[in-house]
Amino acid sequence: MVQRRTDPKSEVSRSKSRWWLILSTAVLLLLTFLMFADVLFSSSRILSHGYCDLRYQFLPWRDFGFRELRHGHLALWNPHVYGGEPFLGNFQSALFYPFNWVYLVLPLGLATNWYIAAHVFLGGFFTWLWTWRRGLHPVACLMAAAVLMFCGPSFWHIFAGHVTNLGAMIWFPLVLLSIDELFASAGWGWCLIGMFALVMQIFAGNPQYVYYTVLAAGIYSGFQLFGAKRKAAVLAGWACILVGGAMLAAVQLLPGWEASRDSVRSSGLSYADAAMVSFPPENLLTLVAPTFFGDNAHAAYWGRSYIWEASLFVGVAGLILVIYGVVRGGRPMRRIYLPTVLLLVVLSLGDHTPLFRLLYYGLPGFGNFRGTAKFAYFAAVFMAMLAGTGMEQLIRRPGGERRMAAIILAVAVLLGIGSAVLHWEARGDGPAIWWAGIVRSVVSTNETYVRPETVEQAVLVWQRLAAVSLAVSAGTLLALGALLAMARRFRWTPYAIAALAVAEVFAFAANSRDTFDMATFETPGLRDFFDAHPGDYRILNFLRPNEAMVLRAYDLWGAYDPMMPLRYAEFVGHSQGQTKADPYVQFRDVHHRFLDMLRLRYVFFQTHGEQKVERRTDAFPHVLVVQDYRVVRGRDAIFAAMEKPDFDARKTVLLEEPPEVEPDGAAAPGTAEVVDASADCLTIKASLKTAGVLLITDAWNKGW
Repeated sequence: MVQRRTDPKSEVSRSKSRWWLILSTAVLLLLTFLMFADVLFSSSRILSHGYCDLRYQFLPWRDFGFRELRHGHLALWNPHVYGGEPFLGNFQSALFYPFNWVYLVLPLGLATNWYIAAHVFLGGFFTWLWTWRRGLHPVACLMAAAVLMFCGPSFWHIFAGHVTNLGAMIWFPLVLLSIDELFASAGWGWCLIGMFALVMQIFAGNPQYVYYTVLAAGIYSGFQLFGAKRKAAVLAGWACILVGGAMLAAVQLLPGWEASRDSVRSSGLSYADAAMVSFPPENLLTLVAPTFFGDNAHAAYWGRSYIWEASLFVGVAGLILVIYGVVRGGRPMRRIYLPTVLLLVVLSLGDHTPLFRLLYYGLPGFGNFRGTAKFAYFAAVFMAMLAGTGMEQLIRRPGGERRMAAIILAVAVLLGIGSAVLHWEARGDGPAIWWAGIVRSVVSTNETYVRPETVEQAVLVWQRLAAVSLAVSAGTLLALGALLAMARRFRWTPYAIAALAVAEVFAFAANSRDTFDMATFETPGLRDFFDAHPGDYRILNFLRPNEAMVLRAYDLWGAYDPMMPLRYAEFVGHSQGQTKADPYVQFRDVHHRFLDMLRLRYVFFQTHGEQKVERRTDAFPHVLVVQDYRVVRGRDAIFAAMEKPDFDARKTVLLEEPPEVEPDGAAAPGTAEVVDASADCLTIKASLKTAGVLLITDAWNKGW
C-alpha cells in the first residue's frame, strides 16, 4: 500500500502549507496565462485547429444549447441536424457542466478560450494537490503539475478541439487523490471528493473518459490492495464513489442512457471500429522525439492514428525523472506506479496486443468505444507523479548521481548522432531512400490520414523535422546531464533541473498550439441566403454540416455524432445504398426520393474551390394529413415497400402497428400546418372532416 511520507526532511511544516498552496497556485496561473494570454481577451482567435472538432461540432452545439438556455429553455431536442435528435440526452451537449455556463455570459469564442485555459490550469492544480498529499516537495509538485498540463497526451487535444475530452480528463488526478486518502484512513469525507470528481467527469460530456477513469483507477487500486490492511473499508469507499457519483449525476446519466439505447451505438461497435485509433507502437518514439512524425505546424503528421492520440511526450527531462523516480523512489514506485504505467500503456496499444481482443469480447462496455490510445493520458498522469518523485529524490539528496549524468550524456550523444545522420542525408534535393521507405511503409498501412500525393512532396520536410526533433532532445539531455554533473558542487541544480523540465514541455505545448479566425466560423453568404429564401425546409450542407445549429436552419444530416438515432441513420443510409447504420454516410444520390420525405430543398457543396447550391423541387411539407395506411413490420420489409415505384408517401403511410382510430381512406384528406415551432415543441393547426394520419417529416426517437 502507498502511504504518505512522514520523513521530516521531506515534509513542509503546516505553518508554511498555506503559503506554498498560494505560491504554487500563482505559479500555475502564471504558466497558464503565459500560454494563453493572447486569446483570453479577444474573440477573434479561437484555440484549436480550424479544421477540427471544435469548429465543426462543439461550437455549434454550445451556440445552440446555451442560446436556448439564455432564453430560459433547457433544450431536450435538437431539431437542426439529423432531422432532429435528442440533445440533453447527448452527453456531449454538457449542459449541466458548470464550466460550460461561461457560455451564458461570454461571447462564443471568448468563452471557449477561457474554458480551455481553465481546464489546463485545473489539470495542473489537481495534480499538485495529489502529489502534495503524497508528501512531495512543493517544487517537485509544481514540476509534476506542469508536466501534465503541457504534455502531449493532454495538450494535443486543444489542437484537435476536444473540449469534452479536456473537461473530463482533468478530474482524474482528483479521483486518484480521493483513492489515496481512502487507503491512508484520512476519513470518509474524501469519498465526497471522489464523487464530486466523478460527477464533473460525467457532466463534462465524454463518457469514454469516465469509463477509462474507472478502469485506470481500478488498476491503481488493485495494485495498492496487495498488502493493504483496510481492504473492506477501501472497497466500500470505492463503491460509495461509484454509486454516489452515478446517483448525483443521474440527471445526465438517465437521459443519456435512454437516448443511447436508440442510437447508432446501441449495439456496440464492430471489432474493426473499436480497434480504430489504437496507439501505434512505433509512436513510443514520441517519448524522446515528440515531432518525429510531424507536428502539424511545419509539416503534417504522417504517423498512424491521430497526432493528438499518438503522443506520449512528457519531456525528455521528465522521462529521465520518471526513471529516476522508479529507481530511487522506493518499493511503492516499483510495485504500484511502474506496473500501473506499463499496463496503461499496453491498454493504449489496443489491437496491437492480444489483450484488446480479450477485453473487447470479455469486458462489458469496453466494445462501445473506439480510441484506446486515450489510455496514454492516464499513463501520463502516473508518469507525472513518478517524475515528481524523481525530483523529490534529487532535492533530498543532490550530488550523488554522476554515473546517471554520464549515462544521460551518452544517450544525448546517440540522439545527436541520429539527428546528424538525418540532417546529412537530407542535405540534397531529395530524402534518403531508407527514410522514404519508412514513411511509405507507415502510410501503406492505411491507418494514416495523409494523402498519397502529399507523401512525395513532404517526405524531405518530414526527414528534416525528425532530425530537428532528435537534436532538440539531445540538447535537452546535454543540459540535464551537465546539471546533474554539477549537482555535487551546487545545491541549486535540482531546482534548475525542475525549471528545465517545465520549460521543455512548455515550449513543446506552445509549438503545438493553434488558433483559427472566428470570422471564418460561418460560411460566407449562407446567412444572407436563408434570409432571402425563407421557408420550412431542410438543407444538406456538405461545407459545414453542423452550421444549421448556428444559423437556425434545418439540416437532414450533420457532423459525426455517435448518438444520432439508429432508425434515422438506417433510413438515410438505405437511400444511399448502405446496408447498415453508419454516422459516416457517403452521399451518392442527393436526388433519391427518400430525401424528399425529409423536406430537402437545397444542397450546398463545393466544386473546384467554388461554393455552389442546388435546389430540389419535390420536398415534402413539414406536416400533412394522409388518409390511407398499410401495416408493414420489419426494417427490410418497410424499405422494400417504400422502394416500389407505385408507393407515394403523400397518399399512403407505412405503420408498424395499426392506429387506434381507423382513418377513412375514401375521404378527402384534411389539411395541416405548423403555426409555431421551438426546439422541443410543434404547434400544429389541422382541419379535417374525418380521421386521418398526421405525418410529421421529422426524425423520431422513442421517448423524445
